[in-house]
Amino acid sequence: MILAVVAALSATGHETAQSIAEMTLYERALFPLYTLLFYPVKLLLPVGLTPIYAPPSAVVMTVFAAVALAATGLALASWRGRTLVLSAAWLFYCVMILPTILGALSSTGMQAWADRYAYFPTISFFLLFGGFLRGVIVRSAGHARHLHARLALGGTVLVLLGVLGFLSVRQVEWWRDSDTLWRYVTEVTPDLPLGFNNLGGLLAERGDYEGAAKLYEKAIEVDPRFVNAHNNLGLALFALGRLEQAEAAHRNALALDSTYVDAYTSLGNVLLSRGDLTGAADLYRRALSRDSLSAKAYYNLGIVCYRLGQKDSALSCFRRTASIEPDAARAYLSMGAIHSEDGRIEMSIAAFRRAARLGSGQARQLLTDRGLSW
Repeated sequence: MILAVVAALSATGHETAQSIAEMTLYERALFPLYTLLFYPVKLLLPVGLTPIYAPPSAVVMTVFAAVALAATGLALASWRGRTLVLSAAWLFYCVMILPTILGALSSTGMQAWADRYAYFPTISFFLLFGGFLRGVIVRSAGHARHLHARLALGGTVLVLLGVLGFLSVRQVEWWRDSDTLWRYVTEVTPDLPLGFNNLGGLLAERGDYEGAAKLYEKAIEVDPRFVNAHNNLGLALFALGRLEQAEAAHRNALALDSTYVDAYTSLGNVLLSRGDLTGAADLYRRALSRDSLSAKAYYNLGIVCYRLGQKDSALSCFRRTASIEPDAARAYLSMGAIHSEDGRIEMSIAAFRRAARLGSGQARQLLTDRGLSW
């Protein structure tokens, strides 16, 4: 518990999930204790379940943290008393849920809360409930006067199972496909930008860049500091040919996070399309200075070098791209084109064949036109 609180106090934006990074110092300190009670409450009241949960208010966190602290203290104090089983169930849950708390505090990609985190830790509560039912049944066995109580208990359990079954079927509906899921998230948690951002990504994959741009703008409206949405907006605007707006969106992303590699590469693509080769090359190099394994940045830098007449540098970039991403057909295709221009026929054919085997239709056509197989 103490370790979790210390981690919360020392968490920074680059090390934690975004929802935690945006919390105040006080809220971060409450996060571990709040989380301890969050899952039992969802277990007892399984309503409003969503793939992504919005951070609660400081008041709610304070109340939950106080109850969780009291429950933990009571469990420790009652360890040797008649409530040993209750204490053991709660403490088992606390120990098992702790890794997810620490993980959320230390990992950028990990959600602060997710229902799946509680699947194993809450098993102690189910065992406790099963033991309670068994105890009731055993005590009432053989006693006619307890028959009505047993029937009532059985009926209650059946009703409970029916309600939970209904809620489960209803919940599964939201997971039918990605589109349904993210639309549900935007409805249930409209104050979270991720739902709008991810739904925008689905539209972009389908080629609806106009619709995607509107959703990215909505995500930014919800959270102006959501870096991914700024960059994704730039990508959608770039696809729509609105280069000035795309450039502004990517620059906004970099203003929020100067280490965001994809934003440097995306902005470089905008400058490249506008003919600013020097500016584009500078951005690709800045991306590589932050991520030396960015195949995308190496490939695009190779394109710039080729356009500047620096073929050796271009080849070096394409080779580097292929070493990082062995199935990058475009890198082999580009190498083949340069070798062909410089009269290195055998090397060009070898590169084209490699690209063709990786699925490049253009490389296959070039080889076919020359009467060659791949």
